[in-house]
Amino acid sequence: MGRDKALLPVGGRPLLARLIGELREAVTGEIVVAVSSPEREAAYRSLLGPLPGGVAFVLDRQQDAGPVAGLAAGLAALPDGYAYATACDTPELSRQWLVRLLHEAMANGAPAVAAQGEPLHALYHTGLARLAERALADGDYRLISLLRRAGAVELTLTEQEKAAYGLYNLNTPEQYETYLANKPHKIEE
Repeated sequence: MGRDKALLPVGGRPLLARLIGELREAVTGEIVVAVSSPEREAAYRSLLGPLPGGVAFVLDRQQDAGPVAGLAAGLAALPDGYAYATACDTPELSRQWLVRLLHEAMANGAPAVAAQGEPLHALYHTGLARLAERALADGDYRLISLLRRAGAVELTLTEQEKAAYGLYNLNTPEQYETYLANKPHKIEE
């Protein structure tokens, strides 16, 4: 992408600020933002200003270990229960997807539920923090591996279902531009 995706402007706000706002409306409990370094946390805090109550930053448990490190830190910071994990470059949050994940977790007693191939639009039990720590110690930084180690329920969805649930990220400048062109958001740089 060439720049910090969490700071991409959408509708006049950084993507991270927008996502935090949507999460605050959709979930109860705390929202934890895992960051890779104190410098990144400082940059986000500077841009976001005072954080609303119930929103906190945590540092990754291990540097340069990718999303497993962030997930380990985030899960460890939360009380016992399920937590929704998403990426900072997720432009849409689907309440229907959150409900489906929770339903699947309750129906199956699963420690985690995700769409196949979508580990950052997933529900994880906070008890998996220890398993994530073990994965880090083993040098396995892939969330897909963590889901499999945990015995997660992996849902098979069509591309149309993934799009309807908003299971996509803005990984390239082209994806970002396409998203902006197809959504009614005014860009303010």
